[in-house]
Amino acid sequence: KNNGIKHENVIDLGLFQPLILYLNSRLILTRDNLATQQLCVDCAHAILDAARCSIRINASEDIENGNLPSPVTNSDERPKKLYSGGEGDDGIGQGTTLTFAMMELCLCVMVRQMPQINSAQMKSKSLAPLHMRRFGRLPVESANLIRSGIQLLVNVPSLCSSNGRLIILPSILYLIIGFIRESARVDENSVVPDLPPGHLTTVATTALQALRNLASTPPTDATLSSWVTMMQSALYSILLLCDGEYRKDECVLMLSCVVLASVAPRQVVLGHRESFHRLVRLIRGQLNSEHPQIVSKTLQSLSSLFARRDINGPFISSLGRDVFNVVRPLVTGDDVLTKVKDISEEQLPVVQDAFKALEVLVTVADEKRKFSLVSLLTQSLCRLLCATTADEWRLLSQPARRVHEFAMQRLNAVAPAWPTEFKQVLASHPTLKKRLENALLFQSSRQVQAQQVAKAKAVAETKVGVSLLIGCYI
Repeated sequence: KNNGIKHENVIDLGLFQPLILYLNSRLILTRDNLATQQLCVDCAHAILDAARCSIRINASEDIENGNLPSPVTNSDERPKKLYSGGEGDDGIGQGTTLTFAMMELCLCVMVRQMPQINSAQMKSKSLAPLHMRRFGRLPVESANLIRSGIQLLVNVPSLCSSNGRLIILPSILYLIIGFIRESARVDENSVVPDLPPGHLTTVATTALQALRNLASTPPTDATLSSWVTMMQSALYSILLLCDGEYRKDECVLMLSCVVLASVAPRQVVLGHRESFHRLVRLIRGQLNSEHPQIVSKTLQSLSSLFARRDINGPFISSLGRDVFNVVRPLVTGDDVLTKVKDISEEQLPVVQDAFKALEVLVTVADEKRKFSLVSLLTQSLCRLLCATTADEWRLLSQPARRVHEFAMQRLNAVAPAWPTEFKQVLASHPTLKKRLENALLFQSSRQVQAQQVAKAKAVAETKVGVSLLIGCYI
């Protein structure tokens, strides 16, 4: 005993903490003050951290050996009852489990800030006006509350057993997909200025991080098959959002699917044929978007899918040509130099991301296809070289200069990575080889000139410093 209080009563999370969470849930529902609601969520985070700490301690042998990291050494004064987690084998009971209390609090936070997250409830005509309350109209504090709620929600499974995780996983996925749906919705009546296509809000970013967290931690026991089925359903549900009649930003939906597909086990991504074909159509549609920023994000997403060797085959077969088609108009034809010189600032990231995706294709290609891909990459990059003399360089726009420098940078990376194939390509295309050699000579002269300018500047600064120092003594 310390001050008349037993340790077992202080640390018995299973007895006291659900009650605290229920009280916090009621406060969130009945208090409009956002600071009060945030305090309730912070309290829940503290309880979750304490519960997970208790689970770790309980799982170790320190309790049995009396080696707790505290000044308490008397075995009679050590805690007799620690929260051990593993909830769910007998169900997630209301009022008896920390998991249920956490889930309830998360739901209260989310519905309080964004009522339309509960799509079933919004079908009621009496509640339909609430659907117009978009989270984009809410203050920053509300967005932070939603973010905290999602971060809390995605960690609730750590309190459960394997069976318990399967019980709550559908509810967690339902809420996360709801946030993705509302983030993708285009709200014409929003008082906030229109966001650019493909922009991820704070809520959307947090939802995608939560989805990635869930998809990247599959169970290792007999529940794996059921878990895979649930994650397949989640992926298919996001893809079905593209069929909605409301206006939507499909780039947000595409990014959500790619985040899941880039980390989930192979069975989740390729185990459902219709989901795969829908995802391919969605990605292809975004590659053909009229908005350069969407095309750029799509190419970055494809690079992450191409880099996963256990799933990249079907994606490369379906979308590899589409990647090159993005830059085909720029690097083919008789007026390539004119098109490169006229490139805009908005097109520049698209070109760079397309070539980075092509490099990933070369990296993962087998030996039979490697030469053809290196040839395609090398020829395309050489065609982007548009300055071999100082006069040509002065006439280039800033975006064209950056394209030229990018091409030189990537060619300098391709050459040592695949030296045999690189040499064969240049030997087969003497015109491109000559252009590359001239560009390299010009780059070398520019570097020497830049070094001379820097050296002269340093000497001038030194002379000024010496003159000032002499002046101090005169």
